[in-house]
Amino acid sequence: MNTSKKLLVVLLALAMLLSCAAVTAADDISASQEATQVYTYEAPTSPMVVDDNIITATAHRAASPSLGMMGVNAVSGFGMINGSAPSNYAEAIQKSALGVWGSSINSNPDPYYWNYFYNFYAAENNLAIAEDALLNSAVAASPMQADKNLVAEYGNISVSLVTRPDIVVGCSTGNGTDTDGYNDQLATINSFAKDSPYYQEGDENYAPKLVSYQTTYIKQMIESMHRLADAITEVKNETGKTTRYEDPQQIADDYENYVYGIVSYVHQQLNAKGLDMKTVAVVTAVNEDGTYTLADSVSRSATSLVRAYEYTMCVSKSLVDEIDSTTATLDQLLTADAIVTINNNNITHTQMLESFGDKVYDGILVASSPATLYGMTMNSVENAMGYAYVIGSIYSDVIDIDPVDLSAYFYQHFLHISDLDAIATVVKTNYASVILPDGVSATLAADYSDAAVQSKIDSGLEYFANNPAEFNASAYLLIGMIDKVDHTCVATSQNLTVNGQAVSTEIYNIDGNNYFKLRDVAHMLNNTGSQFSVAYDEAARSITVKTGEAYVAVGGEMAAGRDASSTLVESSQSLIINDTAASLTAFNIGGNNFFKLRDLGTALNFEVGYDAATRTMLVTSK
Repeated sequence: MNTSKKLLVVLLALAMLLSCAAVTAADDISASQEATQVYTYEAPTSPMVVDDNIITATAHRAASPSLGMMGVNAVSGFGMINGSAPSNYAEAIQKSALGVWGSSINSNPDPYYWNYFYNFYAAENNLAIAEDALLNSAVAASPMQADKNLVAEYGNISVSLVTRPDIVVGCSTGNGTDTDGYNDQLATINSFAKDSPYYQEGDENYAPKLVSYQTTYIKQMIESMHRLADAITEVKNETGKTTRYEDPQQIADDYENYVYGIVSYVHQQLNAKGLDMKTVAVVTAVNEDGTYTLADSVSRSATSLVRAYEYTMCVSKSLVDEIDSTTATLDQLLTADAIVTINNNNITHTQMLESFGDKVYDGILVASSPATLYGMTMNSVENAMGYAYVIGSIYSDVIDIDPVDLSAYFYQHFLHISDLDAIATVVKTNYASVILPDGVSATLAADYSDAAVQSKIDSGLEYFANNPAEFNASAYLLIGMIDKVDHTCVATSQNLTVNGQAVSTEIYNIDGNNYFKLRDVAHMLNNTGSQFSVAYDEAARSITVKTGEAYVAVGGEMAAGRDASSTLVESSQSLIINDTAASLTAFNIGGNNFFKLRDLGTALNFEVGYDAATRTMLVTSK
């Protein structure tokens, strides 16, 4: 596309009137038919004018929904439509991203998605093609990384930058937090001479806002949304441009509150009703011998089989802890109050029931999930709805919570679906093949109200604010709630012995528990049966521990005497033990990571005791 061509100018009102886009579905289908029903979106029948006063942006693959949620115009990128770009009109009308962002279902559609969608209608009807349409490359790469696919016809820069967007989301050289991945391309653009065929006005000073996109856990997704909101605000202040929706800072805050409010609401309701947390089994495999493999940690993998474990860990007990094993027999599995299998090797609802044989399971089975723009177990900020759907399903039978209502709220407030009729249709579309718990309907209730959902969120947030200690465990680290809790941190002078020998090192008491520098513990246990190595990957911001390996000192170990308690912050670095992600509570004090001594003992195979008479902590290697 020649980006210097004159923009098409068509009255927006006429475009909206002619399109009247809606999701088309049969109203009289049976439940069995609905599971396989194909739903389509009605394409625009005329192009849309582009408002140059709206901030533009680029993102990649699963990062793309964040642009639409924030109301910036998506001008370019790769993999912007999940499942590959459509090749014809029949395929285009089935794509959720086009229906949600590029039709009048949206309260204020993205003109670039609109025109992209319209062009399939135009091609089908031999009409002129709209030029100002989304540029969508077929590159397959991480949403966290910069687009490295250089195109000669654009002057050896990527599709992502050819439109000169105001904001670039996902800029890492790898999958880290850096924003250096576009440095060379930006230098190339800045070097274009005015007589160059690749030059665009202002290239000599082109410097978009670069936003790091991190999505391993929901905490990082929340942080990514806030970073994008900050970048949008900066562009607003510097250029006077705006967005299609309300204040992006408010959208980011609402996104965070949606997750925290739902989690806290469950805690509040369980407490009010005197109910215990449910015991949940997250099944990752049905084995040939009739047993089941269960998740007991959150993997770092983007499309992890245990993403569902992350969704449940803040509101439930794990069956793994109750049976002390990650392998369950059928009888053990059926003792769980809820079984979750979403995104786990495509274990379907039917397959799970068939694996039970003649035995009846009377708990909640969550084995299917609603359709989304990019997937609620992927690297997409749609994962917030994953929390709502899974948690709402698990507890729908004992407290006043409905996963469909929670999803409808998400569609309304974050996908900006325009009205209740459209929301009801999108719910029906996305839940077409979902088997919901008894008492929950895929048809949006006539009395649905986003205000009622908001009331639950607000009630949960109030409970969280009044009961911070309830959310001060490692389970809340990956969600980010623990960051919101005020911590008490003091340097401690308690005695310490390691295998009977007195040792002196830096120790902090945080919220009543003793925390040690990880490298100090590695140093203390070196050359014992509990030794372990420690390595740090700066690009990935991850700490890697290998048990049984000798520790190599880097300097600064066992330095006692300082008090850096005032520098306490939550650690944002991930911990990998023997190639498995570990969700241990960690704090950064004075630039070093400190972990709870008893947590380390459990994870790294050494014993921790306490002699109250001498106020001595006792560390014993295996």
